[in-house]
Amino acid sequence: MAASLYARVELAFGRWGRLLVRRRWWVIGLCVLATALLWTGLLELRAEFSPDNFLRSGDDTLEVYDAFRARYGRDDRLLVGIESAEIFDLGFLEKLRDFHADVESRVPYIEDVTSLINARVTRGEADELIVEKLLENWPQNAAELAAVERRALANPLYTNAIISRDRSFTAMVIEPYVYSSLGEFGDADALSSFDSEGEEPEYLTNQETWELIDALQGVMAEYQAPDFQLHLVGVEVMGQQLQTISESDTTLYASISVVAIAFLLFAFFGRLTAAFLPLLVVVLSMVATLGVMGHLGIPFTTVSQVLPSFLIAVGICDSVHILSMVYSQLSEGRSRAEAIAASLQHSGLAVLLTSLTTAGGLMSFSIAKIAPVAELGLIAPIGVLLALAYSVTLLPALLAIVPLRPLARRRSAAPGRAVEWVLRHLGAVATRRPKTVLAVSGAIIALALWPIREVRLSHDNLAWLFEDDPIRVAIELIDRKFEGISTVEVLIDTGVENGLHEPDALRRIEASADYALSFRDPPVRVGKAVSIVDVVKEINQALHENQPEHYTLPDDRRLIAQELLLFENSGSDDLEDVTDSQFREARLTLQVPMVDGQHYVQFLTELRQGLREILEEDIGFEITGGVALGSRTFAVLLDSLARSYLVALLVITPMMVFLIGNFRIGLLCMIPNLIPVCLVLAMMGWLDIPMNISTLIIGSIVIGLAVDDTIHFMHKFNRYLEDTRDPRLAVERTLATTGKAMLITSLVLSTSFFSYTLGHFYGMVHFGILAGSAALIALLADILVAPALLIWFLERKTTGQTSTRPQTATS
Repeated sequence: MAASLYARVELAFGRWGRLLVRRRWWVIGLCVLATALLWTGLLELRAEFSPDNFLRSGDDTLEVYDAFRARYGRDDRLLVGIESAEIFDLGFLEKLRDFHADVESRVPYIEDVTSLINARVTRGEADELIVEKLLENWPQNAAELAAVERRALANPLYTNAIISRDRSFTAMVIEPYVYSSLGEFGDADALSSFDSEGEEPEYLTNQETWELIDALQGVMAEYQAPDFQLHLVGVEVMGQQLQTISESDTTLYASISVVAIAFLLFAFFGRLTAAFLPLLVVVLSMVATLGVMGHLGIPFTTVSQVLPSFLIAVGICDSVHILSMVYSQLSEGRSRAEAIAASLQHSGLAVLLTSLTTAGGLMSFSIAKIAPVAELGLIAPIGVLLALAYSVTLLPALLAIVPLRPLARRRSAAPGRAVEWVLRHLGAVATRRPKTVLAVSGAIIALALWPIREVRLSHDNLAWLFEDDPIRVAIELIDRKFEGISTVEVLIDTGVENGLHEPDALRRIEASADYALSFRDPPVRVGKAVSIVDVVKEINQALHENQPEHYTLPDDRRLIAQELLLFENSGSDDLEDVTDSQFREARLTLQVPMVDGQHYVQFLTELRQGLREILEEDIGFEITGGVALGSRTFAVLLDSLARSYLVALLVITPMMVFLIGNFRIGLLCMIPNLIPVCLVLAMMGWLDIPMNISTLIIGSIVIGLAVDDTIHFMHKFNRYLEDTRDPRLAVERTLATTGKAMLITSLVLSTSFFSYTLGHFYGMVHFGILAGSAALIALLADILVAPALLIWFLERKTTGQTSTRPQTATS
């Protein structure tokens, strides 16, 4: 029954080929029109490279973070570290004042700028509370300058915030707008007013963020000097760097793929059309896919940057199998129309099924809890199917109009003669010594199990960049000097209005901060903790003649309420950063280093347990911020990994069984396709390549692509086995014909993947090493292990039957 179904589908492909030849100009015109319509989506395609945008919409952690940003603004602020031998020098401060003013006036989309120039000082005079800038009155002599330095160093809020502990750095903290101003340069009060309600506008766009960073870097360049060294850090700065690198590298990958593929196709086929037509077809399908991305609102990310060169390689594989048969038919004396129809009839079904298995492997990503991976799982299968559609429509139509002449037998045989000899002999090894091949393969897999145990999960944003990347160097420097640039935000809810007026509530918040500061062991340590408690202590000290011993919390509820009211009436709006307007909720900000997300998981677990004991059941709290996002992203890595691999197997295995038409042989043929996955995981253990956002997609891609060669091999093997009734001869003939196309497609895939190793982004370098190796391993598995398994199974089956007649794989 299965054989009959395959025959009907193959005949349908043959009729389709004849139709394409007759209607070739209509087909070409429709393909061009469809491409043009889809191309318009490129105008809407946007890039999204922020390291904080990895969780899918609807994730609880992300929703808490969005609610936090709506109330308190951004926690991912930009920080300019300013290095100087003496930061309390009058000349340095004057230059800092000019730099501060230029940043405020010339850089767009900025909500607030804080530095030594305008850092808050709270002091008391008689019964009056005065809140002013540190340099409200500019020092005129050495004594006044020394007084400024004493006030700054005595203020605990300054340390590790705007002054490093060793006093070699000062910082300018820049808070961008939370929401987009739709391109307008101006005040953002209407967008981020204190406790605003109503529908929220769109967050600050990438375009606006890049304009801000570019303008800021322009101002910095004017002030950069040996005694005024500037270093810009922040999540969005890293995001811009990743986007810049990715855009450049993506062009590099695609260019190398195109050139290498053109060379390989010409070398193997000896025809210009073999190099030009497939590339034209796949480039058009790639453009159409990117257009679909734009229409669907799917952003271009650090993960989807593999898409262009990947689709080129996959589309070429479809074309190679069709072209190979067309040229073979032409060499046998068939007409152009007959050759095209025969090619589609012979290879169409196999190309269809290989595209479906590849798409099935990629679809497994769509259920991942990591947004860029899930988006790849949506658009990549569409791209594969578009490549299939172009290969079985546009390519035959183009072949019907371009000059095609049979090559001389000597010329056509020369390029592939050595390849056929190698494949034939490898097949002989597999068929004559199947048990030896299987034993060696089993031993290799067994040896690979140990390094697989060493594979580690990782979500380290900084490790994406090369060690000498200027952004990474700046982040590591500032992170070290200020004891952390990442933040954990703890939202503490007293449950009642004015609950923060209660001394007991404030003391428990103070105890929470002290507990957090007790984390001093690397890699996660808390370098600073800031909350409303610090503001109340500051006010209390000021109202007690500025005496340091009164930097404490009052015991009287009414006194706390009065002090906070005085602070509000002073004209300062700094309370908005640490509490809500009802004094019900407090914000506790913890400053920690930027490290691998795996370390944040344990840290946040211990922090949560400690805070629960301190705050007890009557005070609630939530933990959010960039660190919480990183921790959650790491936590869902393993879940996404397991889901994608399992779904890939569940989708691809039934397809394999359906194609072969025999349940046991179908399962048996999945074994060679798991070998490259196993060995790639072993390589990750050997080379200490982590399983992260970039390498997470390796397994499912490898499974989907490895099955392609197996399908082509089995498709041809069944034909020859039916003709010869000799499994060994069927393997030999399969490798001598389809084997050549399998080799070409594997070389195309590996070359495209290895091009990623020339990039400037560790994730893609690792992806290139692993995926390129997997393509070659999959080829070896299909020309050695698959034939050995078939021979072993069929001979064992034949031996166990009364009849000694060899059985076909589909019988």
